[in-house]
Amino acid sequence: MAERSGFFNEKEYTQDDLMAYYKNSFMSGIRVEEDGTMSYKVTAGSGNVSVAPGYANVCGIFNELTTPKTLTVPKPTNYMRIDRVVVRLDYSAMNCLVELKQGNEASSPQPPALQRDGVRYELSLAQLKVGLTGAITVVDERPYKALCGGMGPRNPTEMNTWFQNFQEVVEKWFRTQQGTGWRQIFEINEGESFPDEAEAGALCRVYKTK
Repeated sequence: MAERSGFFNEKEYTQDDLMAYYKNSFMSGIRVEEDGTMSYKVTAGSGNVSVAPGYANVCGIFNELTTPKTLTVPKPTNYMRIDRVVVRLDYSAMNCLVELKQGNEASSPQPPALQRDGVRYELSLAQLKVGLTGAITVVDERPYKALCGGMGPRNPTEMNTWFQNFQEVVEKWFRTQQGTGWRQIFEINEGESFPDEAEAGALCRVYKTK
């Protein structure tokens, strides 16, 4: 099909249609909270790692982990090994799961390559450096866009510019309203007292100090 559109009532759509919509609207990645905290934090245990709850978009397919997930990490036999914890979209299995991607033992081990093709697509949450004693060192890879990164809209530059311009207009208007109008508006810094001239019902914008 050279051209298609959607979504409309009383029409049937396939998984591919829905995936195409999300894949073209949002970048693959994991949820980032308002404070900048990324989901799916990986924590080392004894012979295992724990993956914190999270949400991911992988090529239009979502993964939602609502409770911590424990992954067993096998102890190396002869040499150190580097594994990865990944969010793996498997087209043939029709699932998207948080999994352990095991590397190969070697005197100078390398992390396993991420698979990104028509069969699977993987986001790396962390590298696991596994010593001969079984000790695990976690290397966080969530912030790196080439490996994982945060999910978000594609090409947000135009939208960000619009919001920035809108904010500047509002800020300019707000500054002209200081102590004026039937309902007074004031700006103060955090910790400062409310203006003495403020009347009942006045609004005050407080700027938090860093």
